[in-house]
Amino acid sequence: MASLPGTTSRPWTDLGVTRWSEIALGKVAIGVIALFVGVLIAGLTLPALLWLVCLFCALGIFGYALNDWCDRSVDAVAGKRNSFTGISSVQAAAFFALIASLILLLALFAPAVAARGLIVLQLALAFAYSHAPLRLKARGAWGLIGVILAQYLVPSWIILRSVPGAVGSDWMYLNAFALVHGLVLESGHQRWDREHDRAAGVATFGATWPVSAVTALYRWCVPVLGLLIALCPAYIAWRMVQSQGLSGAALAELPLAGLTVLHAGRAFADWRRDPTLDPFYGESSRALWRLYSYLPNCFIPLYLAVLIAVSAERGWVVLAATLVWLRCLNLGSPSYSTRLPHYGFRWHAVQIASVLLLRR
Repeated sequence: MASLPGTTSRPWTDLGVTRWSEIALGKVAIGVIALFVGVLIAGLTLPALLWLVCLFCALGIFGYALNDWCDRSVDAVAGKRNSFTGISSVQAAAFFALIASLILLLALFAPAVAARGLIVLQLALAFAYSHAPLRLKARGAWGLIGVILAQYLVPSWIILRSVPGAVGSDWMYLNAFALVHGLVLESGHQRWDREHDRAAGVATFGATWPVSAVTALYRWCVPVLGLLIALCPAYIAWRMVQSQGLSGAALAELPLAGLTVLHAGRAFADWRRDPTLDPFYGESSRALWRLYSYLPNCFIPLYLAVLIAVSAERGWVVLAATLVWLRCLNLGSPSYSTRLPHYGFRWHAVQIASVLLLRR
């Protein structure tokens, strides 16, 4: 998701060509939320959870790295940093062979044939988006469609096909979230890179369509994404009540739902006072940062991990892994990041007490 402009980077979290810090924020975080919900309400086992997390990390690394590799010449023309600078063709080939082999190996353990087909489809879309002869990235709106399919919608379909208890409403919510999330991040990114892409002669959606149209798409989708984030905990609580009744875990989800709606209200109030605020590519506010960055990337995943730790067998493994993963994220302004953990821990203490007192 988003981080505030002017953020200092942590080079040790980037891991070179893997672009881990970009993959983990937003893409992996949203998948983790969906998978944690799968553990809590849909019968997803911890080994299956581990398999899916490893798969999505590998797919994300492959897609980002392939795009960087194919953009070496245009990045040089535009004066942009490329993660493959100084890496030979032989080294790059070995890297891609390793990642692709890992993905195909993980695909063999997919719980359904449909999931295996979707994994292959995502690899094909990543190749078609970045590499000649198709190189959808340089074909205007087709590039936007291709990247949203490859990095947002198809991963959601893999999750839904792999979680045994997914229902129709899960398909509707997760696909809506993935679509709007993709439109926000990709239209915003291409609008931000418009002049660089034009200088390099890359006919992306952002470079070929009128800037007013790209900006309008971005501006319309950002509040819709905020609304979907605000509804996420309430939807999770509703699904937990559906599957478990009024269990302690379901009741413990209600404070998170109220908290998220509260932050959404504050964020939209900030927008009303200053419509120029931008949580992704411009000047933001604390309320917008909480809604678009802290809640989906840190607080909601950790909240769900705590629920798993106190309500599922060996759930502490999930909580420990989540804490390690969150340690590797750079969520934005250091002044916000140092204050908010204390704010969050108070809620987690209430949550743990609620689950232990109310669980059946």
